[in-house]
Amino acid sequence: MTEEQQKLYERKAELFVGENYGYYEKQWRGRMMQQNFCSWNWAAFFFPLYWLVYRKMYLEGFLFGVITLFAAIIPGSRLILHILVGIYANSYYRKRELKVLAQTRQLTEWEAIQYIKKLGGTSVLGIFAALLITVFVAFTGIILFPTGEKEINLQSVRYKTLMIQ
Repeated sequence: MTEEQQKLYERKAELFVGENYGYYEKQWRGRMMQQNFCSWNWAAFFFPLYWLVYRKMYLEGFLFGVITLFAAIIPGSRLILHILVGIYANSYYRKRELKVLAQTRQLTEWEAIQYIKKLGGTSVLGIFAALLITVFVAFTGIILFPTGEKEINLQSVRYKTLMIQ
């Protein structure tokens, strides 16, 4: 890669990532040819769903949410999922960045900038949408799958009234 190509790539990569480019550039440095690499991303570990949608990976966020719902059945599996996302988030984000930038090679500079802005950067609105969906799913789960506390309380009240009589 020539020096001019390297500078063009860095400008596009910075546009793709946005404000936090310094962090990701540091994580990606020296790993240009590696397909997968391990590094740590605290935000992706603590808030994987919200990190994914914040980074405009909506399909991945949706899939993570669905997997998380099913993982609730197996004790400890959610922690494992969070750890895996924390370890591979930077690598996966790098692959996405390379893919988006590769798709801009045949575009004019203006078209490439618009394309990168559309698919890259961050989305605070995505976080709010994910929060609303999370709250909706939680309340739907509470309504559809009640814990049965009312039934237990009614039984204890009946038992107590029988004891009093």
